[in-house]
Amino acid sequence: MMGVMNADSSQPSVMQFGMRGLIATVAVAAVIAAIAAPWVRMLDSEGRRKFAIHLSIYLAGFFAKLIDNCVRRYIVERRSTACYLILQPRKQAKRPWVRTAGAILLASALFGASIAVSTLSGPLRFWDLYLVLMCGVWSAAAIKRLWWNGLDRSFELCEQGIIMGGLALRKWSNFVSYRWAQSSHNLILQAKHQPTFVPVPLERHAEVDEIVRRFLPCTSSSKHATGK
Repeated sequence: MMGVMNADSSQPSVMQFGMRGLIATVAVAAVIAAIAAPWVRMLDSEGRRKFAIHLSIYLAGFFAKLIDNCVRRYIVERRSTACYLILQPRKQAKRPWVRTAGAILLASALFGASIAVSTLSGPLRFWDLYLVLMCGVWSAAAIKRLWWNGLDRSFELCEQGIIMGGLALRKWSNFVSYRWAQSSHNLILQAKHQPTFVPVPLERHAEVDEIVRRFLPCTSSSKHATGK
């Protein structure tokens, strides 16, 4: 089920970092640092050099992915101008599997990093460094899934088009018409080649229909949309 957020002319963001999530992230990082510190102190100068290289590559992957998403989101928000309505999943608290999946992804990334770090005793290998880089990318993806409030599953109806997944803007000019699916709650945006399906709560059909009708012609009866 999708929830709906109304918006005025200022672009609201679906990226919301919760305080609990921030505290949990800092706590996990502190525990990892506390566990790793004695081991790092036992390394000789060459081992510390390799460890620094691994850590630098991991952080480079992490921040590159995070900054890329933030920049893309900023550009999309600027291009979309006014946002009328946001369709996004219900609060994450009602979907514990989302946090679980994110936690597993983050744990897997850290585990992969630890495997790569365990090779410090040997020469630096390309695939080890590549694995560390990807661990950083996966960790950033886990952070986004955990605390960017439904970013990858949201639909935002804006003045210039519809933002899908929080990072991709499809302009209204890319579509030719719209209609409502008879057997589901899907809004179908018909493009020249492939339609786009947008899940909409039944009680919000009339509101969504009013917005989309400003930009696209409807090819089905409005009775289904308004629930009359």
